Amino acid sequence: MKRVIFGILMIGIAVQISAQTQSSIAQERERFGQMPTSRGSVIDTAGMDARIVMSLAWASFEQGDLASALQYAERIRQELGQHSEAEYLIGLIYMKEGLPLLAERSLKNALLYAYTAEERADYGLALANLYYRMQDYPAMEQQLEDVIFGLPYDDEAIAFRQTLTGQMRQARQIMLKEGIDRVAELYRWQGLHHDIAVEMLALYAYNHDTYVGYGRAVELFTYSTILKVGVLVNQLMVYDPSYRFSTLEDLLVQAKRYPSMQIYIDNVDFYRTIFFLAASLYAYEKSDVSKILWNGLRLQSSTSPWIRRAALRFRQPMIEDFSAEFDGIFKAQF
Repeated sequence: MKRVIFGILMIGIAVQISAQTQSSIAQERERFGQMPTSRGSVIDTAGMDARIVMSLAWASFEQGDLASALQYAERIRQELGQHSEAEYLIGLIYMKEGLPLLAERSLKNALLYAYTAEERADYGLALANLYYRMQDYPAMEQQLEDVIFGLPYDDEAIAFRQTLTGQMRQARQIMLKEGIDRVAELYRWQGLHHDIAVEMLALYAYNHDTYVGYGRAVELFTYSTILKVGVLVNQLMVYDPSYRFSTLEDLLVQAKRYPSMQIYIDNVDFYRTIFFLAASLYAYEKSDVSKILWNGLRLQSSTSPWIRRAALRFRQPMIEDFSAEFDGIFKAQF
């Protein structure tokens, strides 16, 4: 039943296309006809398993052969009809070719056909990225919200959104009074597949350069930090079942004992997250809390540029403009 309700909601989002938009799509299709031809021969995929064809499509895409990637993905769409991954890849191809309306339609179809929360997070983040490139910032913000909190398609989903929003506000208050260690003791959130969406929404709020925006950024960066802390704690307990979280500083020290944990810290840019949290706290007029985080960060033995930036801000605190960081991090995802 939830699947049906979700589908109805997504159809309502996807099909409201004006005559003017249809005309613009037609113009984009004409432009797309000028796309370079395939770099190599396209394999005959008749009777081939869709998963293999999809692998060929992704391989072509990663090699920069967008024409071949499109042909493979469209074959899947023609043969199977509703195929979320094929629609997603087609949307990415159109986005790379600078055809936003065609990309939007395919990415919305991918969302409509998606079955898992992880798929919806991936496709939704791509759609948010597209809206950013189109400079449709309200649509981008809404899409990021939907990736993080889910679409409010039934009472349970609405309750989840309300509960998580309330928890994030409570966590911010605890952060301001008792610090990040206390928040990490009290909360264990799941959903790491959307941590980039959380941080993009946080930076967007921060870049509004308002007190309310800074407060929202503190909430979101706290949430992202605790998501990553939870993963590290779970990994560490596999290596040392007796481990119990005490402080973030101790957790990072313990993590250095295990290469896989250090790789995770680097892959998810954990130091960057902590830096942005500290910067948001400083802008939110909580310099004492921000300096505690910057100090802990600057003492880490790492070559991360965020360690050096933390050392600088610990000595010379200031409110920074993160517009360039937002642009670079967001566009690097696709």
